[in-house]
Parts: sequence; C-alpha cells; structure tokens
Amino acid sequence: MTKSADFEQQSKRVSDGLVALLSGLASADPEPGVVAALVADARLQQRQLVALLICLQSKAAAHASAGVGPPVEEVMQDGRSVSDVTVFRDRMRAQVVDTFPQVGEAVAAGEVFPENLDVLARITGRMTDDEVASMIERDGDLASAAVRLGVDSFRKKVQRFRNKIRDDSGATAQEQARLEECASVSVSRDNQTHRVHAIFDTMHGTAVANAHRLEYRRLCDDLGSGHGLTADQISAQALHDLIVRGGNTPATETNNRPTVMLQVITDGQTLAHGPHENSIIETTDGLPISPGTLGQIACDCVISRIESLPDGDVNASRSSRTATPAQRAALRALYDCCPISGARWSQMEVHHVHFQSQGGETKLSNLIPISRRWHHLIHDAGWTLQMDADRTLHLSRPDGTHHQTIAPPVPVLHRRDNDSVDPDSHALAA
Repeated sequence: MTKSADFEQQSKRVSDGLVALLSGLASADPEPGVVAALVADARLQQRQLVALLICLQSKAAAHASAGVGPPVEEVMQDGRSVSDVTVFRDRMRAQVVDTFPQVGEAVAAGEVFPENLDVLARITGRMTDDEVASMIERDGDLASAAVRLGVDSFRKKVQRFRNKIRDDSGATAQEQARLEECASVSVSRDNQTHRVHAIFDTMHGTAVANAHRLEYRRLCDDLGSGHGLTADQISAQALHDLIVRGGNTPATETNNRPTVMLQVITDGQTLAHGPHENSIIETTDGLPISPGTLGQIACDCVISRIESLPDGDVNASRSSRTATPAQRAALRALYDCCPISGARWSQMEVHHVHFQSQGGETKLSNLIPISRRWHHLIHDAGWTLQMDADRTLHLSRPDGTHHQTIAPPVPVLHRRDNDSVDPDSHALAA
C-alpha cells in the first residue's frame, strides 16, 4: 500500500516539474508546433487536476463522515484561500461523478471537459428524482458526449435527453420549465457590483427578451452616435430602466407596485465640498459609490440630515426634495425633452448646473432637465455644462474644448400653439 508520504512526494514532483517547465518557457522561444503540443498537454493536465480534486473531495468526505477529519468544505477551502463559489462548483462536479459512473470513469481518465460537468450538474439539479433516474440510463451516451462535445453542443444534448424524458412521462418541457423559473439579485464578491440572475420559461422569457430588446433600441436611438458606451453597458441600462420604471409606476386600485428607493449615506463635508480623505459614500447595504455618482444622485433626491452625538443619541431632520414639484412643473413647461439629446422626460433627471456638492442652490436658474446618460457624463466623465441667464447652454468636452451651444428653450405651450414667445412669461418660467 502506498504511504501518505509517497503521495505527498508524487504531488511535489508534479508541482516542481510544472514550475521548471514554466520557468524554462519564460526564457525560450519554442516552435509553433511545440507550443500547440504543450497546450494539448496542459489541457489534459487541467482535466486530470479536476479529477484529482474530485477524488480528494471524496476522501475528505469519507474522513469527515467517520469523524476522523474536519468538514469537507473546510478541507476544500484550503484555509479560506478558495472561494465558496469554487468549493460549491467542486461539490456539484463530485455529485455528477457519483451519479453517473461512466461519466466518472471518463473524468478519471482526464477526458471530460470540466465545463461539461458543470452543465450536467446544473441541468440535473433542476430535475426530479425520477427524471434523474431515467437520465442515469443514458450514462454511456452522456459520457461519450462529454468527451467529444464542446460545452454548447453538450448542453443541447443533455437538454434533448431531459425533454425526451419529460415527454415520455407525460409532462411537457414547457410545464417543467415553468416550475424551474427563478430570479435573484445578489451582491458580487468584490462588494462593488450587483449580479442579476433569472431563469424564465419560454413565454415569460420571450416577453422579457422582447421588452429588453425594444428598450435597448430606444436607448440607442436616444443616445445617437459618439456616446462612448459599449453594447453591454447599454444593455444593462435598458434592463435597469425597465425594472425601475415598472417599480415606480404610481399605485392605483389595480396596481400596488412598490416605490423603488436607493438610500445613500454620506457625510456633510463630502456633500457640501466634495470628497476628502475620510469621506463616507455608500449605500445602506455598505456598497461604496463614487463621488461623481453621489453628485448625480444629489441633483434629484430626498435629503435627510442625520446627527449622531458622542453619547450615541441620533436625530434625523425632516426630508427635503432638492427639486420641488413646482420647480419640476416649471421645467416641464420649458422643456418637453432633453435639450442635449432629445431624450423623453421618462429618461430625464434634474441637474444642478452649479453642482449642489459645490454649493449650487436648488433654484430654477440653476436647474436643467437632462437625460440620465448626459447626467452621468457630466458628473463622472468630465463633460461640463454652463448655462447663461437666458438658458443658453454651453457644453464642453472633457478636454475643455467647446462641443455645442444650445439655444434657449421655447416654452412648450407656445411651441404647440405656434405663437411667438412672450419674453415676460419666459422670464417667469425660468
């Protein structure tokens, strides 16, 4: 029987060999054929390492079950140096190997793409016990497919097997897909972003996809050219707008949707004078946000001052909106769309020309409605916007060069009636 010390020595020899190979490659210039051969070898070793981890996980589980070893999760995390997500993925792979013996044999031989194990784990994880039992009867076909097919083709193969099983049992794939619907919004591990994950059946998924596609196209039309956004960024904004707009729909007797709120905590010095060494700018969930984003939010938000005393006593002031309903109505009377991009009011936010964080007052002579995209560019991307007393706008690029001059607005009612502008009414509205 091989001793434990022998296993450790074998593992160290493999590790030392890889270090030596990497060191030699760093200072060498191998021929293309050699590089291709080494890549094939490295991929094989990668698959073999997956098999090794699965085997070690099985041994750790046996030790934990017998009471002679720590919990398997603790072993596989290697002193917390490995993420929970990685450990969970390894556990799912091990379950696939236990459930499908022929797939497990191919894994042990280093022949199966690791991603195919993940596909099989995800699909079978949402199947009933009876469905999984029927899938096990296709173990040989699954093993063969897992060896020769890429991840996309293998996914389709497994899905066809699953759908056939469900059709044979009298349950349509659509009915089962409806039972599998789910959605979640979670904070990413770096504590900087959110991840949205959802699974819809065909009907719901098609409706969501169509709504997102239309919103994406509308955003592209509103942004025009030269916006500097990637397709992924526009797609994310479209999804955000669909969700938040729906959540903010006014409640009626037949519609009781909640109001979407974003609460941000910051210190008075940061809000009044800008960021400093000890600035606090974060959501109530503890997620940090940038000073530019704070400036954008502060243009159109409800502000409540919170005073905390050394003895632990806390007081909160009454809330105040930075732009009153009357001011919004006045701005709407002047602008029926964004003066820069032409975006609709549903996509606009009230902007302080002289930033509120820099002492700008919330009065009409300092307020202008602009699209969310341009609000972001001005606060975060270095664009600047100046406004004359007659509301002529001067837009400059981040490098300071002039980009565009925008004439004063024509009040909405005058424009619709094709009347000449009354300077007195214009002055009152502005």
